[in-house]
This record gives sequence, C-alpha cells and structure tokens, in this order.
Amino acid sequence: MQPTVPFLFTDDHLAFQDATRHFLRKTFADSIADRAFSDEYPRYGLKQLGAVGLTGLAVPEEHGGQGADCICLGIACEEAGWADPSIAYLVFSANVGADLINRLALPAVRDAVLPGVLDGEQIVCAAITEPGCGSDVAAMRTKAERVEGGWRLTGEKTSVTQAVHADLAIVFALTDPAQRARGVSAFLVDLHDPTISRQRFTDPGLRSLGRGSITMDGTFVPDDHLLGEPGRGFHAVMHEFDLTRTLIAAMTLGTGQRAIDMAAAYS
Repeated sequence: MQPTVPFLFTDDHLAFQDATRHFLRKTFADSIADRAFSDEYPRYGLKQLGAVGLTGLAVPEEHGGQGADCICLGIACEEAGWADPSIAYLVFSANVGADLINRLALPAVRDAVLPGVLDGEQIVCAAITEPGCGSDVAAMRTKAERVEGGWRLTGEKTSVTQAVHADLAIVFALTDPAQRARGVSAFLVDLHDPTISRQRFTDPGLRSLGRGSITMDGTFVPDDHLLGEPGRGFHAVMHEFDLTRTLIAAMTLGTGQRAIDMAAAYS
C-alpha cells in the first residue's frame, strides 16, 4: 500500500489560499501598527472577515457557513498570521466560537445566535482559564447551581482574550463538583448581564483585543443555553483543544514567515 500523506493541498485549497492571502494582505497588512498600539477593538476588521466568509469556515452551508474543511481553516489562520496576529486571532476565535455553537447549541439558540457571529456583529470569547488553576479543567472552581428554568453561575474566569469586548462567552463550569472533570458543563452566556463584571488587563501582546477577567455573581443562564449535555463540557473542551492548538501553531507560522520575509527584504 502507498503511504497516506496528510495535508496535501488540492486545487481548491490552493485557490482558497491565493484568494485569502490576497484579501488579508491587501486589507490588513499595512495597518498592523495601528492595531498593535491601540486599545480600540477592531470590530470593523471582524465585520470585514465576516463579509467574505472567514468567520465560519467549518460551519455547514445550510447554517450560513462555508462548509469547508479544517485544512482551509488552517490556511486562513496562517495567512491571517502573516497579515496581522490580531486579525489572525479574530479568524481563530470566530471560527472556534461558531463551530462550538453550531455543534452544541439547541437549534433555536443556534439559529438566533449564529448569524450574528458569522456576520462579525457578535463577539464570542471562550472562558476557561481560572485564577490558581489556569486551564486545568479538572481543577475548575466556577460552579453552576441548578435552579428553576436554568442555572446560576458563580466564579471568576481570568486571562480571557476579548473579555472586555465580547458579547457572548462560552463558559465552562462545574455542574457536579463531586465528578470533577466529568462534572463540567458548557454554557452560552450573555456578557451584558448586570450580574457580570469585567476587568481589563494591561497586555503587551494583542493589545487591541482586550484580555481580562470575567466575574459571575449568580448569573442566570436558561436551560436552552446549555451547550451539549450536562457534564460533557470537559469532553467539548478537549475536542476543541485538538483543533485550537493546531490553529494557533498555523497563526504563529504565518507571523514567523512575515518576519523572515521582512528580514530578507531588508538584507
């Protein structure tokens, strides 16, 4: 048998790479410094990405996405990384958020929320990391208490990229503390709820994206905003980590390639 070689680009992949590279470099490459030294969130950039379909590549076409494969998603992240790491993170986070909502949300919630995410009108962040335990889901302390009609979330998430600007958060919390990692569930939370407070961190990295903390003080989340089954949040996190770590590597490769290109041109 001939060995299988993964990640070979088809003609469609190459055409997508060429079109995506042209758009991202033309639109964002020359204005990278404006975003690097600004505290203003690049909402206009997110909307531009949404307008050309780069915010929901893996979402099926019947739900408003592109129905593309993970290779296209990797290409988009790498090409965006060359143009601007901040824009690359927008590609990354929008696609991950859209994928989780599409796969895990109930149809009524998915249909109400997903169009805004795909258009770039709604910013979604992932709230996993906590003070004292980082992203160790098994050591999580944020709790979700069962109440009539839904859940009440209490706890703090920290070092959340886009925390101060996001409209929605995918929050992971303990619904069954005795089960530890097997008792973690995922919730789609409206960050404009008055029981939620947010704090911005001084961040030398992707400054315009606004890293910070999210504190929930008995925040009510209705039953239909539970993502997936109760107690399956850890599984959802680990499944998504398999993808996100690869996408972050692709973003970094794009940024590194631009540094090499600039050094070569200067030399």
